[in-house]
Parts: sequence; C-alpha cells; structure tokens
Amino acid sequence: MTSVVSICNMALGRFRGRQIAALTDQSVEANACTTYYEASRDLVLADFPWNFAGKSAVLGLLSEEPEEWSFAYAYPSDCLKVRYLHAESKLRQNQDAIAYDVSLASDDSKVIVTNLDLARCRYTMKLTNVNHFDPHFVTALSWYLASEIAIPIAGVSKGQLLANRAAEGYRNAIKAAYAANANESDTGLPREPETIRAHQ
Repeated sequence: MTSVVSICNMALGRFRGRQIAALTDQSVEANACTTYYEASRDLVLADFPWNFAGKSAVLGLLSEEPEEWSFAYAYPSDCLKVRYLHAESKLRQNQDAIAYDVSLASDDSKVIVTNLDLARCRYTMKLTNVNHFDPHFVTALSWYLASEIAIPIAGVSKGQLLANRAAEGYRNAIKAAYAANANESDTGLPREPETIRAHQ
C-alpha cells in the first residue's frame, strides 16, 4: 500500500539510504524526507498535466479591474498550476489558445487575468492523498525526492553524484509516465513534459 513513508523509502532506496519507519524517526533520513517531501510532490505534480490530478472549474469573476486585460478571476484555492483557459465546455484542441496571465491583485491575492468572459480553467490541483497517486507518478516522485535528499544525507561530494544520478532517473521515469498519461486521453497538450523539453 502506497504511503508517504513508502515513497520516502523508495527514494532512499535509490541510493541505498537507510530506511525509515516514520517521518518522526530521529534520523538524518527522516529529517531530510520531512523537509523535502511536500515540495518535491508539488513540483512533480506541476511538471506536466497528470490525468489523475487534473481538474476543471468555472472561475470566480472578481470586481478587480486589471490593467491591459478585461477580466480578473480568483485563482482556484487548490490549484498548483494553470494549464489553459477555455470557454464553457470546449476543450483546448477545439479552439485557439486563450491568452491569460497570473498576477497579484491589489490585496496581494493571486488572480488569473484574461480577455475571456465566463472563463473556465483546466489546472493541476494540489493533491496530497497518496491513494490517488498514479503508479508512474509515485516512481517519478521517488526519483525526484532522491535527488533532493541525497546531499543532506550523503554529504556534498558523494551526495552530488547520487543527486545527479537520481535526477537522470527522474527524467527517464517522467518520460515513461508522460507516455502512459498521454495514452489515457488527448487534450491537445504538448507530448513532452516541461522538464524534458527544457533539457533538449
């Protein structure tokens, strides 16, 4: 059964780190996992549009009058990354890309500004329940987490080498995960995740 601890132990196993029984263990390994797990999870979720974490919602119109745009909408509270905006129930592949920007309102809250009226948003949500995680995502997350905790656990010299190997493992895992994700649907989105395209 997948759990936060099992994912952390997968990450530790990537470089033969000592396994943990709980995040509350009094060990360097547990402390590193506690420090880096949440940020690593959110980064891997945001890296590309995983189907299991995708969500669509009607955006809430605000009274804010943005500069250079017609409308300002409330940023969804559970949104990690906006993927695209669309009108009504139309999918992205059935319409031209809709321009938008993410900025701060006068009260410092995050907002989405666009010229689209009655906008809907497709986004990746901040999903914390491991029971909903895709197996490919779990594998990719364990590799990325390994790249983050290698130096805190193994030290700079050895840890950097281990981190580099784990980063390569992450890139390979996320390619495989993206291929599997793409086979489940066709949203008209790029066929490679941002992390992979950035390294080409």
